[in-house]
Amino acid sequence: RAWMLEAELQKHREEIGGLQAGHEEMHRRSKEELGRKHLEDTQRWHLDLSQHHRDEKDKLMSDHSARLLHVEAEHRSRNEMAHNLRNHESEGKIAELERRHADEKQRLQGELAWHQEEKSKMYGMHSQLSTKAEAERTA
Repeated sequence: RAWMLEAELQKHREEIGGLQAGHEEMHRRSKEELGRKHLEDTQRWHLDLSQHHRDEKDKLMSDHSARLLHVEAEHRSRNEMAHNLRNHESEGKIAELERRHADEKQRLQGELAWHQEEKSKMYGMHSQLSTKAEAERTA
């Protein structure tokens, strides 16, 4: 009977040893699976993060390009406004010069008319004096 108990004990020990070995194998495989899964998750996370960074960079570059285009358009608009303002100011100055020129021309025409009138008077007086002198000479 002791021999049977010893054999049964040995059998239980072997079963326990097998169970322990199975448990250790399961634990090792589980650890490997977790490690592999962790590596896959980490790689996926890195890929996602890299894609996110690329997307952010593309968005920033796009925003930067849009802002640059906006600033360039605003710059062109301001240059055009300044150019138009200079033209408007030039047109105003030209109009002022033309007005002054017209005023000066009118003044000079007035003076010319006065001088012509004076000249006519002098010719008239000269003619009268010549006629009078001629009449006195012939008389």
